[in-house]
Amino acid sequence: MPPSVRVRVTAKAKQGPCESCPGDILKGERYATVTQTFGKSQAGKTKYKAMKVHFVCLAKWLICDDLRYRTRKKEKGGRPEGTGLQLSEANKKERRHLVRTRARLMRLVLATEDEGRITVLGERIGFVQAQITALGGPLNENLMHRDINLRNALAVKLRKVGRHG
Repeated sequence: MPPSVRVRVTAKAKQGPCESCPGDILKGERYATVTQTFGKSQAGKTKYKAMKVHFVCLAKWLICDDLRYRTRKKEKGGRPEGTGLQLSEANKKERRHLVRTRARLMRLVLATEDEGRITVLGERIGFVQAQITALGGPLNENLMHRDINLRNALAVKLRKVGRHG
């Protein structure tokens, strides 16, 4: 969204520079003050920029500013192309499903105290983990967004029933 622009016309009280051309705005000459508002800062103050230009320079400045705004390049967000796992779309979808299934099983292990259920869930986690590894390699532990205390509690529960953790 373009910043809002306000133009105010006044007479110059003392000589000063035009911000669009190398000439000066003479005392008593009519000129335009262009005020651009860019929103608010984190502190809540309005961010703005004001420029004083001749009337003849105003049209040139508006055209240049509009051209600069319309032709700017926006940086594309997200992961850069060509990085990450080189899998087909179907395999990516399947791997994502398996990773989410593994996370759901881990949440179920954390929520239960029944050792029989933890054993069954641990076996299912091992089976899903093997499928994930076969479908693109092992998971990167550094990219798992699970609290370290929860990871430790999960490992303790799985070790208690004889599963790796």
